[in-house]
Amino acid sequence: MRLKRGLLAGIALCCMPLMTACSAKDTIGILVGNNSEDTKKEEVTVDLNAANIDDSVEKPQITSEMGDPVTYDLHATADVLTVEATVSEGTLSYQWYRNNVDSNGGGTAIDGATEATYTPPTTESGTIYYYVVVTNTVGDGVQLTASGTKCVTITEQEAAPEETENTQEETAEEIRRPENVVSLLQVDPIELEFGYGIIPLADVNQGGDLLDRVVMIRRQIALELGCVVPMIRLRDNIQLNPNQYVIKIKGVPVSEGEILFDHYMAMNPGYVEEEITGIPTFEPSFHLPAIWITEGQRERAESLGYTVVDPPSIIATHLTEVIRNHLDELLTRQDVQNLINNIQEQNTTLISELVPKLLGVGEIQKVLQNLLREGISIRDLVTIFETLADNAATTRDTDVLTEYVRQSLKRAISNKYFPANEMTSVVTLDPKVEQEIMNSVKQTEQGAYINLDPDRTKGILASVGDEVEKMEELGKNPIIITSPIVRMYFKKITEEQFKDLIVVSYNEIENDVELQSIGMVTV
Repeated sequence: MRLKRGLLAGIALCCMPLMTACSAKDTIGILVGNNSEDTKKEEVTVDLNAANIDDSVEKPQITSEMGDPVTYDLHATADVLTVEATVSEGTLSYQWYRNNVDSNGGGTAIDGATEATYTPPTTESGTIYYYVVVTNTVGDGVQLTASGTKCVTITEQEAAPEETENTQEETAEEIRRPENVVSLLQVDPIELEFGYGIIPLADVNQGGDLLDRVVMIRRQIALELGCVVPMIRLRDNIQLNPNQYVIKIKGVPVSEGEILFDHYMAMNPGYVEEEITGIPTFEPSFHLPAIWITEGQRERAESLGYTVVDPPSIIATHLTEVIRNHLDELLTRQDVQNLINNIQEQNTTLISELVPKLLGVGEIQKVLQNLLREGISIRDLVTIFETLADNAATTRDTDVLTEYVRQSLKRAISNKYFPANEMTSVVTLDPKVEQEIMNSVKQTEQGAYINLDPDRTKGILASVGDEVEKMEELGKNPIIITSPIVRMYFKKITEEQFKDLIVVSYNEIENDVELQSIGMVTV
């Protein structure tokens, strides 16, 4: 289907250089707080005789142990712990654990410690026993073995009484400050929360590039829609599943997803006939059917024509689409004022005429939000403000002003929805339905609203659904053309049930655009 191909193309554009992450199935500890190894974790017992152990798989042989106990001063540099293991067939993986007793079982997994070496932290005094579980994987079968323990003691020099007293007083004073409570009231515009298994993707020290991708997302949306995206906060959340992530807008979850490490998501663009084996799933951004495949299947899937995406790109694409869909909510009055200030120096006359003589910042904000809600770029602010200045003297209805602005931006709208030198299939609106909608419009001091009979509304929506389904079956993007005076009211009727439906008026289309009507919305 053409619609799905376009969505998949958007996913592919968000794909950035691949990275390697540790397998989530080998990470047992739970990380909280500031992403450090020394934060609170949940203890889990490693069962070396678990049901999924395959007796036919060779058990790893540890050839080098870690040696005698060692003692370090607090905050000193510790020596690297090293364990060597061999196996004749299979792939070895490592997971380090810490324990309070001299035992290589019942310890707490150390997040990110998945190599043959590990450097113990010295930020906390006490005695800790370290060991490593080595896993040999052959196909779907595994065998585990655990090393002996290494005793590491961290000693702390006793602080001077005066220093301790001063520290306690500073801590108490910090707690009493009212700012500590006020800071809790702050709501981040955009948040990306994730389970501990996704931390390597966000941690630069572990090779993660998620922060770089966030920067690219803000740049991409600024160029595409002309709006500056607020800062995006990334934080871990132990209440989530290890591979789960949640996207929040103004503190409220709006979308979520889950990824598989060491796997890639493969999606059929619609023309690939040969199927590949994998774990069925759905792409989180557009909810398209997809399959999780392994690294070994990736090359074959790409050669067949599948769109193959790595886990970081999946998250980045999902985050981008959520921001696009909620960008109108994120545009504040202060953002609008910043946009005004940005063009004021070179357009002093325009700004002085428009703000605040004709329109206030809040009214301009509503017009810009209306445009962003339908995916129309506000980058050409000069044209937008010129149109507002021309029409604000006759009406201050922000919905009507939005329609005037859309007509001024018809070149951009035509370029967005109607490819050059190509016939575009569309659906039209029955003139009788248009007249019925206009007759139902009621004008008030607060603006216009539609008072259409519920049964007629239901009939219109049913007809729209039929036409949209027909166009999708033909691989066409669902676009409905209406008269200028009806467009905004028809959009209000359909936007709840058909959020992604494109509604364009005749006055928003360039003269050289070629259209072909393949259906009509009627009752």
